[in-house]
Amino acid sequence: MKKQNKSTHIEFDGEKIHVSPNLVLVFHFLSQIEQEVTSILEINSKLFEINRGYSDLLKIIKDLVIRLEKYEPEIKKEKFKIPSGNSLNVIAEKFTQQPMIRSQMIVLMSSLEVLFALDIAYKNKTSNEKTIQKYMMNYEKAIAFLNSYVFNKKNVHFKFKEEKLSKIKSQDFRKLRNSLVHFFSLPDNFIVNFTESEEEENINNMLASKGESGALFLSVRDLEKLVKHAHLLRVSEWIDDFRKDKKQFKADILNVKKIIEERGAKLMELNKFTGK
Repeated sequence: MKKQNKSTHIEFDGEKIHVSPNLVLVFHFLSQIEQEVTSILEINSKLFEINRGYSDLLKIIKDLVIRLEKYEPEIKKEKFKIPSGNSLNVIAEKFTQQPMIRSQMIVLMSSLEVLFALDIAYKNKTSNEKTIQKYMMNYEKAIAFLNSYVFNKKNVHFKFKEEKLSKIKSQDFRKLRNSLVHFFSLPDNFIVNFTESEEEENINNMLASKGESGALFLSVRDLEKLVKHAHLLRVSEWIDDFRKDKKQFKADILNVKKIIEERGAKLMELNKFTGK
């Protein structure tokens, strides 16, 4: 009987991570989540480009109509009308969306929660769903996770913007997460935006002049990079653990693999699923 391959080999050559077939599932799972999150974060910019394209096209068509009328007086504007509801300016307006800052932050926090669950499975040597959920509900463990992977100098983006991001403590971030997820709202002292605003200092100066405490600022882009580097930090620690004790690493990482196999959503094409 052929022996089942239980290899959990990981190698890092300085540029790429090479993993065994048994671990491909873990990295593929995290990669799919990252791709989906990125698509959601980029939707506004894509809609903006479509809006701008239609608006530019509308200007060109209007200019052509004016030129045609000048040289062909018998041509009337009515001939260039597009059926009601489908005019280019209406189409352009349909691609103008309200900012989805809160929704985008919730998506990023969900991605971070996935990493938290995998971290619990690995460190506590368990793949039991109820046990993992119990640990995730524990406030101290949640704060310890954030301190280890997000608000930590080992997180490349946190270190890069430490002067600003160090003002946010893990406890503050947990309050923000709870407010967004459970009430689609923000704690009193938080201000969020899609990108970093030049008005942050002015806002805090205004609050100080009124005797109020300063606000905490967090942009979607900063959170995106914090989450990304939290994932990279966790992976780098897996690599270090493998190098230190291959046998123990193998036993622990298989718990991570197991919960992904049992609980991870699988993407599939409906026509292949239904056979049509």
